[in-house]
This record gives sequence, C-alpha cells and structure tokens, in this order.
Amino acid sequence: MEKIELPVVRELGQIIGDPFLFARQNLKTLSRAFLYLLLPVLVVSSVISALGLKNMFGSNTGIESFSRGGSVMALFALSYISFIIASTLQQFYVFEFMVLYEKNKEVSMKDLWTGIKKDWKIYVGTYLLLIPVIVLAILLGVLLVGAASGLGSSIQGFIIFILYIFGMYTGIPLSNLLPLRIREKLGFFPSLIKCFQISAGSWWKTFIAMFIMFCIFYSFLIIL
Repeated sequence: MEKIELPVVRELGQIIGDPFLFARQNLKTLSRAFLYLLLPVLVVSSVISALGLKNMFGSNTGIESFSRGGSVMALFALSYISFIIASTLQQFYVFEFMVLYEKNKEVSMKDLWTGIKKDWKIYVGTYLLLIPVIVLAILLGVLLVGAASGLGSSIQGFIIFILYIFGMYTGIPLSNLLPLRIREKLGFFPSLIKCFQISAGSWWKTFIAMFIMFCIFYSFLIIL
C-alpha cells in the first residue's frame, strides 16, 4: 500500500479520510504505543473515577456525608488531571510518530521511543510557556468583561461574544504549535508566528475539517 505524504495540501475529503488510512497503515506501532504509554494512565484514571462514583452514591448523611463529598471532589479532580495527562501523552506520541514517518516512512517502536526521549523537553516546555499565556489571556478577558459591567448587559454580552470569536480564531492556528515545534525545532515565539502564517487563508477550511473530525471522534467515543 502506497505510503501517505503528510505535508501536502488536501481537499476536504482527503483531510477526513487520510487520518483513518494513516492509522490503518500504522496500526501496529500506534497500538503498541497506546498500550505502553497511554493505557496505564487510562487504567489509573478509570480506577480513580470509579472510586469517586462509588463514594458519590454512598448513603451516609450529615458530617460524614460532607466529608465524603470532599473526597469525591478530590477523586474527580485527580481523575480529570490524569485524563489530561493521558490526552497530552497521546498527542505527543502521535505528533512524534508523524514527524518520524515524514522522514523515513517506516517507524518502529524503538524509533518512536528514541524520538520521545529526545523531544520530551520541547513538548513539556511548550506547555509550560503556553499555559501562562492562555491563563493571562483569560484573566484579561475576565477583567475586560468586568469593566464593561457598568455599560449595560448588551455591551457586556457583545464583548463576551467578541472574546469568544477571538478564542476560536486563535485556537485554530495554535493547534499547529506542538507539531511545528517538534518538526522544525523552532523557538516558542517564532513557532507562534509561523502558526498564524500557516493558517492564513485557510482558517475556515481547517475549522470545518477539525469540527467534522471532532464529531466523528466523539461519536466513536460515545459508542464505546
């Protein structure tokens, strides 16, 4: 079966179909990566969630119930954090696999593990730099909405709408940040600039494709 060329311009149908073809062609290595890297974290997350649900549906009342509620919240918080870790691990090994695949067209588990050990600092560093930027942007948005509270609910609602549109607009280019840093080894801020250069003129096409893939993925997730 002919190998897929990754860095090419695709039509919408190819954008939707090629990821499934890519996964089918590389199912063995991707499945092993899932088994070794992701499954242990998912098992831990599931156990924590199950314990949280067990405590949630306990029949105790009064002070004991209040204490139980605190433990439930703590368990669900741990579960949520562990699922976030699982999601980031999945992104990391898939992005790393795609970078190696682009160069060699054949990627073994050993190659993938070597690449992960080499690039994990880039991945972690990107998150450590990106999260404060996102938090700062959210705080500025909250302050702006709070400052507009005296101007009336309609003005405040319009500002919230503009901020929401801005978040959607910037989210599409930023989806390229991690693959770009791993692939081209650029610095954080040069990567940010290039993300917006890449998406220029193709924002709507990218948004529609990501939305369709999101619906397909979560449809499968709901079925499972």
